[in-house]
Amino acid sequence: MVAALKAQLDMRWAQVMMRTLTIGSFLIYAILLLGFRPWFAVHSMAVIWSVYLGLTGVAFFIGFLHLRRLGGWEFGSLRMFLPRGFWKYTLSTQAGSGLGFLLQRLDLILVLNFGGLAVLGKFVAIMSLARLIWTVNGFFFETLLPSLTNTLATRNYAAASQVFSMNLRTLFVVTLIGTSGLIAMINPLAMLLGSKYASLSSVFVLGVLLCGLAAPGAIAGTLLTSVGKQLRLAFVSLVQLGLFLALFYELWPRY
Repeated sequence: MVAALKAQLDMRWAQVMMRTLTIGSFLIYAILLLGFRPWFAVHSMAVIWSVYLGLTGVAFFIGFLHLRRLGGWEFGSLRMFLPRGFWKYTLSTQAGSGLGFLLQRLDLILVLNFGGLAVLGKFVAIMSLARLIWTVNGFFFETLLPSLTNTLATRNYAAASQVFSMNLRTLFVVTLIGTSGLIAMINPLAMLLGSKYASLSSVFVLGVLLCGLAAPGAIAGTLLTSVGKQLRLAFVSLVQLGLFLALFYELWPRY
């Protein structure tokens, strides 16, 4: 449902569906922890699954009702079919997603195995702060993929070029502001994490700087996906993964 709403560029209702699960879960768990903690501790497994499935059902129902109000949607005539090029598109997309998952999580596994739990804790703190830039950027170009696919589907290449250029300029500005702001506030932010992180301020700055430099490159993956070139994205991700492993193996004993 979220994907269908984004395809219609109805981002407001897509956000409503997505936030129903996150904000709803936060409010329910906050109430349970503040007012019913002993009961929640006993029935935690059942409560977690009930909250997750219940809010997912509510979000689905909201999206379903809203899609019914949109013109051109006839749910009674829906049928299952695989469009031409489905398997090529799907398998290349899944390959890129799998490699992307490894790129985002393999560093945690390697640090845990080579450095131990204490080093992993510091690494997670550093990267969580540095990757705030990527999180903020995601809010600004969330509409890029559906916008590009809609304009390219109508062969309006001038509009697609303009949409991409506008998002790229916005991304550069947001990344610059976010990176500069985090670097300027790095000492108080490090102190918030605890006194043992105050001495790592230079490492925090390096992490924020590198994540800021890498952030605009994420838009290239969206562009390749919108034009059906996910296999190239998977190849780039594979090269990144190989480079990461080589650099980690070479630099870890020294640094």
